[in-house]
Amino acid sequence: MKRVVRLLLAVVFIIVPLSIASSGSLREKYLEVNPLNSEEFRAIMDDSIIIDVRSSYAFKVARIKNAYNIPLINLDKSKIQNLVKQNIDKKFIVFYCHNTSCGMSFNAAQIAMNYYGYKNVYAFEEGITGFLLNYPDLCLYLDKTVDYNSLKLYFEARNGLKSKVINDDDFAQKIKQGYKVFDFSEDKPASTVTGTNSLIYVFSQLEGGNELVLPQENFILVDKNSNDLYWLEDYLKKYKKSDYYYLNINK
Repeated sequence: MKRVVRLLLAVVFIIVPLSIASSGSLREKYLEVNPLNSEEFRAIMDDSIIIDVRSSYAFKVARIKNAYNIPLINLDKSKIQNLVKQNIDKKFIVFYCHNTSCGMSFNAAQIAMNYYGYKNVYAFEEGITGFLLNYPDLCLYLDKTVDYNSLKLYFEARNGLKSKVINDDDFAQKIKQGYKVFDFSEDKPASTVTGTNSLIYVFSQLEGGNELVLPQENFILVDKNSNDLYWLEDYLKKYKKSDYYYLNINK
């Protein structure tokens, strides 16, 4: 499978930003946290409670098999206690997030150790991106075990995002051209989304196979938390949506 991954990267010319910020800087910031690379994590994962601290949107798109999702903003002692009770045979707790530039896993591990009193806690520093590259068969993408085609789709979605993010001037121009706007910001009504102003509603509709919840082309997606919004990209690619953009208001 690793040969397949290397071939994939060669064919689609993808450059994956695994080290936008060096994992070394996170190790220096969180000196008390025990970091793991992919091989180290693989060695103990069967004996570990694996906790994904990304958003529910990100978790639904791509995740490590048998992982639990507790977004960092919702992390508390009772949730971890419940997982420990459900997995009494597990020896370790491992947190992960996006990639080596993401510090959420380190933050969660520090909280679990210093505030909740847990031991044998680790941060998997390479995140879902690193594990997809090294052990794709142990990951799920859109609820299916990762294969060549799904891995290609995942990284093409990541690689193509930059060209789809527009600024205020481009946004105003496209409004004049007749683009529909889907605004998921909590303080604004989503007038073009019938019956709801919830991003998770649209996400769940796409996840459930209702591609008609968004038009086929000529639309703009807006939300204050752009990181969550961007996880729609995988479904937009899946359903071959075209000529759509994201307004970058996460400034």
